[in-house]
Amino acid sequence: MVWYQTTINPIYNPQGELQKFIIVDSDITQIKEAETEILAQRNEIESQRDQIAKQNSEITDSILYAERIQKAVFPPTDYLSEILPEYFILNKPRNIVSGDFYWASKNRNQVLFAVADSTGHGVPGAFMSLLGITWLTTITDTMSQFDPSKILTRLRAEIMYTLHQRGEQGEANDGIEMALCLIDFDKMKLTYAGANRPVYLVRNKTEIIKLNPAKMPLGIMYADEKTFFNES
Repeated sequence: MVWYQTTINPIYNPQGELQKFIIVDSDITQIKEAETEILAQRNEIESQRDQIAKQNSEITDSILYAERIQKAVFPPTDYLSEILPEYFILNKPRNIVSGDFYWASKNRNQVLFAVADSTGHGVPGAFMSLLGITWLTTITDTMSQFDPSKILTRLRAEIMYTLHQRGEQGEANDGIEMALCLIDFDKMKLTYAGANRPVYLVRNKTEIIKLNPAKMPLGIMYADEKTFFNES
C-alpha cells in the first residue's frame, strides 16, 4: 500500500483575487507504516502490562493467603498470654510472609519458647518456618520433660532428613537459626540452647548477660559437626 498526502496552497494577486492553486503530492508511505508499527507496539505493551498486572494480582492474592496460613500456625495471643503473662512480640517481615517465626508450648509449670530465623525470604522462608514449627510441635509432644539442647539436636536431624541433606556437594544450604528457652516457674530458672542465635538476659534493668549459642544451624550438614548445649 502506498500513501500520499496532497497539499493545496491558494495563490492570490495583490488585489486579493484568487489566481491559482499550487498542488503538491508527497509520498508519506514510510510515515504511515511507522505510525502503524508504533500503534501495534503500543497495543502490545498495553496487553503485556495488563497481563503482568493480572499475574501480580494473582501472586499477591496467593501470598496473602499464605500469610493467613502462616499466622494460623503461630501460637495464638490468648495462649501466649496464658502461659507467659508478660511478653511482647515484634514481628515485621520484609515481605508479606517470611522465615522468621516464634513458637511456644507448656508442660506442667514449664514454658518452652523459641524465636527463629529461617534461610530465605518471602515464600521460601515461610515454607522453612512451617517445617520448623511442625517439627517442634511433633518433637515436644512426645517428651515428658523438656530439654532445649536435646530438642535442638533432634530438630536438626529431622530437618536434615526432611530436606535430604547428606553433606553432599551442591545441596541446598537451607536451615534454621534458633534460640530455644525453657522457663521453670517452680525453680524460677531459665535454661537456654541456641543454634546460631544468642539470647540477651537483662537483670536489674542495667545488667545485660549474653548467652552464647552453638555455632551451628538446624540443617545444613557440616564436616565438623558440633553439639548443642544448655546454658542457665
